[in-house]
Amino acid sequence: MRNKPLHRILAVAGLLATGIVLAPASPAHAAIGLYRVSAVSAGGAVSPQTATASCNAGDKATDAGGHINSGNGDVSLTRAFIEDTMDRATAMGVETIPTGAPWDVTAWVTCAPAGTIAGQQLVQASLGYDSTDKKVTATCPANKIAYGGGFKVVSAAGQAAIDEKVFNGAFTSVAVQSYDAGAVGPYTLFAQAVCGTSLPAKSLQVHTSASNSITPKVDSPNACPIGQEASGVGGLINGLTGDGSLDTVRPKAGMTTGEVIAREIGPNATQNWTVQSQVTCVG
Repeated sequence: MRNKPLHRILAVAGLLATGIVLAPASPAHAAIGLYRVSAVSAGGAVSPQTATASCNAGDKATDAGGHINSGNGDVSLTRAFIEDTMDRATAMGVETIPTGAPWDVTAWVTCAPAGTIAGQQLVQASLGYDSTDKKVTATCPANKIAYGGGFKVVSAAGQAAIDEKVFNGAFTSVAVQSYDAGAVGPYTLFAQAVCGTSLPAKSLQVHTSASNSITPKVDSPNACPIGQEASGVGGLINGLTGDGSLDTVRPKAGMTTGEVIAREIGPNATQNWTVQSQVTCVG
């Protein structure tokens, strides 16, 4: 692995403390019934692997997530992507370092019951086709907010690591960052935002892990305020530029928070690093 910077500026300014809420407290509102669905790939010592999770008929996705099981840092989550129909999400795992051990990938989709989010639409942005590190942002139209989103790496053969999927404090965009994790050829990076008319209450819950050289790191934000539900989950690695990747980004049972897991790729790094977890809350 090449030498990497030990730190970089966080995507959301001022989030250096833990448990931060990026919206003023709002009165309690009724939950809209967001729910999560998962699906697991066939598994085995094969690469790549994919899984697709689908919402109930008529419902629409607000966020895509994924989880690599038993990859031990050798497998990268290269896709947690909402399909154009907006009723399902696909996750993909690709071996960054060849491994003979079995593993699998789980796809997670967060779903909104039909009619609960007005003006719901999928916005996509992409960057590439080349072999450089990339950051791409999907931005909602005026007067709409980002409920969640997704990401996809195309044609990198597992050698581009997803370093962040983050929401901005204004609830208007989703940014995705990838870094060269090896001898990568030309590839394309996609970012997605699921946009819609704002509900009466919204907040962004953020938490940052301890800074050390331990891998993996598991982190969750504070729970959504009463009356709000988790519509999207994001994460950000700080300090492992290309030497680590987001292994897991998923909602937790109860739909009030999420979980982010980050792992070093290959031999353990010696520098300190952190992972930040985010959850968008609406109600």
